[in-house]
Amino acid sequence: MSFRIIMFLIFSSLCLHASPKMEVEGNASFDFGIHQSNLKKENSYRIKNSGDEDLEIRSVNKTCGGCVEISVPGKTVAPGGNAEIKISIVPGTLSGPYVKNFFVETNDPGQKFTKFTFSGTAVPVAEIKPSNLMYIGKIDPGTACKREFLIVPTEKGTEFGEPVPECSQPVKVTASSGEKGLSVFFEFTPEKNAGDMKCRIKVPVLKPEGW
Repeated sequence: MSFRIIMFLIFSSLCLHASPKMEVEGNASFDFGIHQSNLKKENSYRIKNSGDEDLEIRSVNKTCGGCVEISVPGKTVAPGGNAEIKISIVPGTLSGPYVKNFFVETNDPGQKFTKFTFSGTAVPVAEIKPSNLMYIGKIDPGTACKREFLIVPTEKGTEFGEPVPECSQPVKVTASSGEKGLSVFFEFTPEKNAGDMKCRIKVPVLKPEGW
């Protein structure tokens, strides 16, 4: 009796799908160091599409609102192509040490969002104490309200002009220079049915120039 050996060969096929791949060339973070807060600081990040399909830049999401402007030339990066993401810090929007992030959304199936970071220390012309923003709360009509701000210059030779109030109701604003800095006094007495009151006080910087 003879036997037949029947062999079955099973072939498997591997299907490869084209897809884009986002890569950062160099560092995804940058330190601007110590700089004056009124200066425009710029940097660029270089990205590459190491995939075999067009990389689409769908959105750029900032975490610091208006502190930075971000531009991306073009919305599509061809396979093997490069692109630069440019950032520009808006002067006067940051003060003191900062670490900020933004995220670039693409059609990379393996990594939808890529994080970028920029940091530094922005030195203002002066510090405002206790804060540059004050919420007074509810005040009864006829009750006088008085608050004081202290503006402390960060370098010698700084000179300030007279404060200029921009308020929705009549206020009295005066200033007095001392050893610690410029004291700004805010006085306000709400009248009957006065409603809400918002006030912005601008203090001109005479020296140094450019602030």
